[in-house]
Amino acid sequence: MSIYLVWGAVPSVLLALQVQRSLGEEDKAANLAVITTVGALVSVITQPMAGAISDCTRSRYGRRAPWLVLGGLVGGLSLIGMALGSTLAHFVIAWVCVQIGFNLAQGPLSAVMPDRVPRSVRGTFAAALGVGGMLGSLGGQIYAASREHPAGLHAARRSRDRRPHPLRRLQSRPVERGRLGGAALAA
Repeated sequence: MSIYLVWGAVPSVLLALQVQRSLGEEDKAANLAVITTVGALVSVITQPMAGAISDCTRSRYGRRAPWLVLGGLVGGLSLIGMALGSTLAHFVIAWVCVQIGFNLAQGPLSAVMPDRVPRSVRGTFAAALGVGGMLGSLGGQIYAASREHPAGLHAARRSRDRRPHPLRRLQSRPVERGRLGGAALAA
C-alpha cells in the first residue's frame, strides 16, 4: 500500500506543483509532459525487467526481498533528490530514478503473492491487494492535497458542520417532560 501512496501523491499532485514552483508558470504543462513521458518510458522497461531479475535471484533473504529493499531505498532517495530540483534536466533525472527505484520494488512485489499464497485463496488476496492499492493511491492524493491546500479541507469541514442536521433541530428545542413528538405519554 505504501508504494501506492507514493504513486497517488507524487505524480498526480506533488510533481506538478513542484514543477510549477521551480520552473515557473510558463511552459509548466510542457515541462511536466517531458518529465512524465520519459519516466513512463523508463517504467515500461524497468518493472518487467525487475520481475525477471528477481525470478533469477538467489540469496539468503529470498528472491524478492533484496529487490524490495533496494527499490525502496533508491525510490525514497530519488524523491529527496527530486525535492531539491531546480532545472528541467534535474527533474527528469530524479523522476527517472524514482521510476526505476519504485518499479524495482513493485515488479518483485507483484510476484510475492503467487510465491507465498496457496491457489485456493489467491482470489481473496488479490482482491485485498486491489483494495489496498486503491486506498493507498486515494490516501496519497488526499494527503498531498491536504498538505498543499489545508484551508480547502478545513473549509469543507466547516461547510459540512453548517448543514442542517435532523438531530441538531431536535437538540435546539427543549422537550417537555412526559411528551414525545407532540403526543402525550401515558404515565
